[in-house]
Amino acid sequence: GGVPQSMLGVGLAMEGRITEGLRQIEETIARRAAEGAEIAADWNRLLLSEVYLQILSGEGGASLGVLLRNFRALAGVMLAGEKRIKTLIEKVRQNPQFDADGHYFARGEMILGLLCKLKKRKAEAVAHLTAARQLIAPTGASPMLVRIETALAELAA
Repeated sequence: GGVPQSMLGVGLAMEGRITEGLRQIEETIARRAAEGAEIAADWNRLLLSEVYLQILSGEGGASLGVLLRNFRALAGVMLAGEKRIKTLIEKVRQNPQFDADGHYFARGEMILGLLCKLKKRKAEAVAHLTAARQLIAPTGASPMLVRIETALAELAA
């Protein structure tokens, strides 16, 4: 299935093999799309967006060795990550199989909101995160809702 391969990509990235990890997820997206498995492809697009967001936010405290070994991949994400995230989420939103008020849209809004928060675009961040909360709150408590609420609270502070 598509999930283990992309999770392997996340694992590689977390292990400091970021270049390989990103490539693994990108290849999974391409394979799923080629097979016509658009939902799986979109799941992986959101996953890749989250990995980019993680890199952009500098979370994970990578060592100098990891940074140097992955310099090109990281520099690429630093320069084009925001644009890539927006492109990936835009692609996910075009899937006619998704409910505009469903989980995929909520997750996309959350990622965009966290990205805007990171980029110090407060009003835009609040708008995306509020939209995400409205979509996800009816399904009840979840780690995703906690992430959204936490980010909104930080922005309000």
